[in-house]
Amino acid sequence: EAPREHAMPPKSDSVEGIVLNFVNQQNRPLNSQNVADALQKFSLKKTAVQKGLDALADSGQISFKEYGKQKIYLARQDQFDIPNGEELEEMKKANSKLQEELAEQKKITSEVESGKLCLVPWSLWSFSMQ
Repeated sequence: EAPREHAMPPKSDSVEGIVLNFVNQQNRPLNSQNVADALQKFSLKKTAVQKGLDALADSGQISFKEYGKQKIYLARQDQFDIPNGEELEEMKKANSKLQEELAEQKKITSEVESGKLCLVPWSLWSFSMQ
């Protein structure tokens, strides 16, 4: 069966829109039951989720693979920006720096909480330093 002429993205509050958003956010292989379970909070029934997944797959907005009777749905990978090696190194350096800053903040917080370190507001310092 040829894909339907339906390349327009679905409205974000439609069943298809909610399903597409979820599949893209998860960015991992999912079956219809995974999606239906996760989207129960939107009061979507499994049959509606299944129809949404099939419509999105038919229109090429998500990918799918069939394993026997089971269909596995995936976000299209060509929509994501994949960092190159240099960008990845920059991200790793930035992450390390943030991890160090976080560790320092946690250390200060635990010292304040344990009473080892007392933080005095700057306004109180001025009179005692004269």
